[in-house]
Amino acid sequence: MNDVRLVQYSFRSVGDIAEGFCLFVSHFAVNKTKLQETADLIKVKQSKGESVKQYLRCFNEVVVQIPQPNEGMCVEAFIRGIRS
Repeated sequence: MNDVRLVQYSFRSVGDIAEGFCLFVSHFAVNKTKLQETADLIKVKQSKGESVKQYLRCFNEVVVQIPQPNEGMCVEAFIRGIRS
């Protein structure tokens, strides 16, 4: 369960709409999704009973979320993730 902490502000604690907007955005900024990085590919492993084709599909789903993947690291992570 997510731990939600609400900040209590006193009446008229926000000076103007711009300040209120900044407070609102900073409060909810923690809910932004984390961008994938090439290093995250190390976590992708082929499951027992999963075919190489299925593993490749799952691996590629992560790769396409990486803004600028390092090709060498992708190959290394893919090879390390294959079960023997």
